[in-house]
Amino acid sequence: MKKIICIILFLLSYNLFCETLVFTAQAMRGQAGDSSSETELIGDASIKTETVEINAQSILLSGENYNNISSKGSISGIDKKADLEFSCDNLEYDRKAEVLILYGNVNFTDKKNNVTAKAQIIEYDGKLEVATLQIQINLVKDKNTCTGSYAIYNKNEQLLELSGNATVTQEEDSFRAQYIKMDLNTKSITLDGNVKGSVKDVKSQEIPSDEKDKSDKSDKSDNKGEKMIPPPPENSSENQKETEKDNLNVTEKENLKGNENER
Repeated sequence: MKKIICIILFLLSYNLFCETLVFTAQAMRGQAGDSSSETELIGDASIKTETVEINAQSILLSGENYNNISSKGSISGIDKKADLEFSCDNLEYDRKAEVLILYGNVNFTDKKNNVTAKAQIIEYDGKLEVATLQIQINLVKDKNTCTGSYAIYNKNEQLLELSGNATVTQEEDSFRAQYIKMDLNTKSITLDGNVKGSVKDVKSQEIPSDEKDKSDKSDKSDNKGEKMIPPPPENSSENQKETEKDNLNVTEKENLKGNENER
């Protein structure tokens, strides 16, 4: 019976807001033909529209023309219009307002701008192209990592506003403040309130060991043709005095011999 239900549900579609809604599941509760009542899809549930795809363990459709979608358990999905991917524990989606709310261990990827974000709650307004992030925020673009408790991410303008122990890390440089505003394209930062920062100096390039060896060898070859002058012997002045003294003694002896001969 479940297999029959799956086939029927896969073929059912509703023209809502000039949009087709297609869904599948292992089981269904409610009335599939009455779009004003609640319909629950249970077990490997999936919903596809022209703009959104949602997969979950269970999905609840409610409201006029199934405008409201709620889902629970191992949720993953894409927003084809905004080029977004997401996963979370719980989800609520207002199709008419184009507002998507993700709860619990949220992963959010803006593929167009190469931005990935994690938080406990993310609300995305498709009409404004703005995401509001709350609790344990971690947003990454290129070599920039941004964290905080509350953030507003403007997808179209690539602007990020952070508050609540806000930090921005750019490679080995880090900045901290109560409020941080950052242009994710130009990387310019505005900080306000208890500002702290750490910037690492660029180190001078070290000479590779093989180049050092070459330098040492060239120095040795340059000194090859030079004669080394030996250092003067120790106590040279004393030796010179002794030599002069010996010479005087020899002269005195010769003078004495000459005087004796004259006598």
